[in-house]
Amino acid sequence: MLEGTIAGLVAAVSFSIGNVSIKRSTNLFGTWGALILAQMTGLIIVLVLALTIDGLPEINNLTPIWLGLGGGVCAVLAYGGLFEALRSGQLAVVSPIIAMWTLIGVACAVAFLDETVSVYAGIGIGMVLVGNIVSVYWNSNEPGETKTPKPAILWSVCSAIGFGAKVQASDERRT
Repeated sequence: MLEGTIAGLVAAVSFSIGNVSIKRSTNLFGTWGALILAQMTGLIIVLVLALTIDGLPEINNLTPIWLGLGGGVCAVLAYGGLFEALRSGQLAVVSPIIAMWTLIGVACAVAFLDETVSVYAGIGIGMVLVGNIVSVYWNSNEPGETKTPKPAILWSVCSAIGFGAKVQASDERRT
């Protein structure tokens, strides 16, 4: 449990540092150029760490490689959608939609990993869903109409799907 908490904190710090550097590189290379550069840099670091810690994958088991590639595609969708949505949309509208990745992740875990959801977790999931819906519609001019352009909403949905699927690709129980 302590190892997981420490890993989570390291990941949070890494994401924070990454977001600061992505903001600067986005100004230099554009959203997609910066994203590709970040993915390529991360790929090199991850490959060095993976080969150092775990060694070469077994030739007869390519699942980790396919999951890694799938996770990379999901990350491009997740982060590309995030930055495009935030660039052109209202934060108060797109951010809650992007946060729906947690619900997508839970749905995937229940559907594909045979996980179950307790009553309290279900209540929490329901509260997240209601909070996201209220947040999006609270910022509307008219019911169902937001001040955010539709492409920004579409990018935020893409981001949520990318993050939710990326979590599943990272689950080592699949290997």
